[in-house]
Amino acid sequence: MLINRKEFISALEEVRPGLSVVEIVENSTCFNFGNGILFTYNDEICVQRKFPLGEDLKFSVSAKELLALLKKIKDEEVLISFDEQQLKIKAQDISAGLNITTGDVFDVDSMGVNIDKCKFQELPEDFLNGIRQCLSSVSTQAGDDTILSCIHMKKDTLESCDDFSITRYTLPKKIFQQHIMLPGRSAKYLFSYPKINSYAVASGWIHFKVNESVSFSCRTLEDDQPKWGKFLKVEGEEVEFPKDLNDALDTAGVFSNDPLANQYTMAAHVRIEKGQITVKGEGNSGWATKKSKCAYSGERTIEFITSIPLLKIFLKAHNKAIVAKDKMRFESGNFVHVISLIQGD
Repeated sequence: MLINRKEFISALEEVRPGLSVVEIVENSTCFNFGNGILFTYNDEICVQRKFPLGEDLKFSVSAKELLALLKKIKDEEVLISFDEQQLKIKAQDISAGLNITTGDVFDVDSMGVNIDKCKFQELPEDFLNGIRQCLSSVSTQAGDDTILSCIHMKKDTLESCDDFSITRYTLPKKIFQQHIMLPGRSAKYLFSYPKINSYAVASGWIHFKVNESVSFSCRTLEDDQPKWGKFLKVEGEEVEFPKDLNDALDTAGVFSNDPLANQYTMAAHVRIEKGQITVKGEGNSGWATKKSKCAYSGERTIEFITSIPLLKIFLKAHNKAIVAKDKMRFESGNFVHVISLIQGD
């Protein structure tokens, strides 16, 4: 069977979010083929794609080696065949055999993620934007499997809370008929795709359609509906941020954006005093601080830790915030962000 090499690589890349670095469950480091479907599964995420390989044979093959090999080949097409327990790949000057595992177990039905009978509902254009904003208030503490590590989706609302900040994003219309807890560690992989078109809910899973060929499924958290709305109400004084705060945030982001940091939660420590604002970023590689003049004339020092990307979005639309005794509220269009202030001694 001749397969276009670049199209093959593209298909494999589309399902990569469902892989695990080490084998958590059987074949979670493998690409799986069967019944015309290519899929990956790591017990939390399953990504499926229609693909014409494996229509007559269900098999699994090591993801790392298959991708690496295809990227080494320069030919436009590769010849795929099977011999005993190997997937054979032949190009003009390269021949290789990759060990495969065969059996009926490698099937989306047995994994509980068959989407054929699911009823999908269209998602609005700004769905991914809402997810991006909410990720800034999702707990990333290791082992945190509570509602604090999730994005709560209900009706026209996306919201998250990590006990230090709350973000709420309002969609243009009511979408979700039931409340859904989407784990943040899975949600971040939705950005592997330019757009998410629709969704469906099944027992313990939420399925997203990227297009007619690709679907992304992840487990949901079964928990009571959170009641975070009361924490979004903030009354206090208005504080105006200096125009060059964006530049200070970029400076802080040099270290806040370490490769090991979450790009959606990269944070800065902000301190506002009479006539001055100080921004500090710190990461595994070091730290940086930048001071700027500001119009604040209050006697009280305001201090907080915030998401750099999110604060820059607010500053672009509106450079002011409401400050109460223990929290600060930012608002821009259809989303609100409230953060806890650092209390002095």
